[in-house]
Amino acid sequence: MPTESCLAENEKIQTEQGDMTIKDYFLKTSGVDFDKVVKDWEPNYGGDWYDVKNPIRVNTRHGYKDVKRVFYTGRVDIMELTLEDGKKVKCTMQHKFLVRDEDGTETWKMAMELKEGDDVVQIKARASKESSKSP
Repeated sequence: MPTESCLAENEKIQTEQGDMTIKDYFLKTSGVDFDKVVKDWEPNYGGDWYDVKNPIRVNTRHGYKDVKRVFYTGRVDIMELTLEDGKKVKCTMQHKFLVRDEDGTETWKMAMELKEGDDVVQIKARASKESSKSP
């Protein structure tokens, strides 16, 4: 997913260890206390990268991938989108979604560019390596 992808702290992402919030993922991977970062953050700073010390594999459209860094955007406006299945997503206006056109072509669109009826490609949950092994 493009680096402009920013979800609200309580949004969940799919990992090999199960679903977890962005806030929990940030703490577990970077070792940095998310609440302290938010408290100490200067408004309108523009964000910062944090190195991942304890990688957790995240579900992507190409399978589970290691995330090497996480980005904290800072205090920005959040919008809420409702997908066709009723799922709600809180994200920045610049968060990119993969959209499938009528001819099957897939393109990235920012949340603020989405229109009602756009076919947002959703990543289905995959079995993790641990859960797919035979006894």
